[in-house]
Amino acid sequence: MRSYSIIGLGQFGMSVARMLADVQRDGIAAYDLDMRNVEAIKEFVAVAALLDATDKASLVSQGVDRDDVAIIAIGGNFQASTLATMNCKEIGVR
Repeated sequence: MRSYSIIGLGQFGMSVARMLADVQRDGIAAYDLDMRNVEAIKEFVAVAALLDATDKASLVSQGVDRDDVAIIAIGGNFQASTLATMNCKEIGVR
């Protein structure tokens, strides 16, 4: 079973998290900077938490480096999306 991290829980990220959770609940982690989004998804995924993906140490502390796939769904801030993607690549996520 693959493990997934969805980073960014706007409309797209929330849809991806719910779709993956329909297939497998275990192994799905969802992160966002807005606690309302985290609260909205927590019953559907194994892990839901606040996370600043622009901080590499935060990604590692949540175990994102051990996941098979990271889906960056940060749509409102191109800089944050790019930095989150670079951080995930640097810590070894595909």
